[in-house]
Amino acid sequence: MEQYLLNEMHKELDLIQGCVNRMASNSFHIKGWAIGLISSLNSNSSVFVIIRIESKY
Repeated sequence: MEQYLLNEMHKELDLIQGCVNRMASNSFHIKGWAIGLISSLNSNSSVFVIIRIESKY
């Protein structure tokens, strides 16, 4: 009986560990995409500002 409970606890902990690993992986990928997106928006916005300033004159 005790061995059965230990096996069930082990299975439960494996499930929890799998969820935590997936969340960590997703967080890493989202942060990578966010950095790329923000960088591209920043570079594009500075180009738009330069074009707008040049078009005024």
